[in-house]
Amino acid sequence: MSSDLDDIRRLVADGPATRIRVTAPRALALSWWTGTRLLAALVLVPVVVGFLGWVGRGLSPTLVLAGVVGGLTLTTYIPSRRQSLGDAFGGQCGLVSALTPLAAAMVLDPALGTGAGLALIIVSVGLLRRIVGPQTCSR
Repeated sequence: MSSDLDDIRRLVADGPATRIRVTAPRALALSWWTGTRLLAALVLVPVVVGFLGWVGRGLSPTLVLAGVVGGLTLTTYIPSRRQSLGDAFGGQCGLVSALTPLAAAMVLDPALGTGAGLALIIVSVGLLRRIVGPQTCSR
């Protein structure tokens, strides 16, 4: 009588999973950071951090992190090598992630000093959407 573990090993060894090439996360991250995107990130991150600080009338660590994530979200719209602007933008649903830094600014309440956590959640969803799901946005 064979165990479940032996069955799984046999299926994995015989199945198509053995033919899948896995890209190392570091190689994927390094291929994403082209010189143009790095320069854009160096410009956009301080601009978004400053914008959120101006709207929120002060910076907290959470708001700085939200600004960094928002700047990186906007950086994803810079085309990589051999990519058209339309493909980098991602079609009509690509507009949603581009507006997340503005939406983050809209939830800040300068009088109470609240909203930084929600702003971080909003821009994080936008960045996650750009990184994980660009294939679902088509022109």
